[in-house]
Amino acid sequence: MKKGVVILQKFISIPTIESGLYMFGGHQHTVNGGWSFFEQKHQVFEVMIVIDGYQLTEIRDHDSMILGPGDGIIIDPGTLHTNSNMSKTAPMTYMCLHFDFEDIQLRSQIISLISNQLIPASSQLAKASQKMLNGIIKLCRNKSLSSDFSIQVEIEILLLKYLKQVNSLIKDPKCQFKLEKC
Repeated sequence: MKKGVVILQKFISIPTIESGLYMFGGHQHTVNGGWSFFEQKHQVFEVMIVIDGYQLTEIRDHDSMILGPGDGIIIDPGTLHTNSNMSKTAPMTYMCLHFDFEDIQLRSQIISLISNQLIPASSQLAKASQKMLNGIIKLCRNKSLSSDFSIQVEIEILLLKYLKQVNSLIKDPKCQFKLEKC
């Protein structure tokens, strides 16, 4: 090696990542006709998909929404809302998950573009939401395993993959932020 010649080493930087992923209160529930849940709010997002039946979702200062099979909604943190079974006699089944994460950009885009509105069953977003929730429910069927570290990591992976999909859908120019296309 000649004196004064600098050989550059290949350097690839790995980003600092702090996900702060948080989940609680996730469940699948079949409720009786006439069921309703009191007005509530959470300091996190709530994703909800109706499996069977029809749900009335009322968000304070917004129009009411009727969610049918496969329809979904992502409710903003701090949003007052109520949910009820539209039928007085027939049961209804839904799935939901309360979650939060640290990425400010994606949080802002979800809040400004897709939350607190009906996500039609035919949309990619509703299908991705249902796939993620179904996957988590499947992992949690055996209660004795649901607190196992490996299962918890699998649940986190499903939520992270879902957030990646949501991010991709928001950035897709075909969607133009119209939920029926996303």
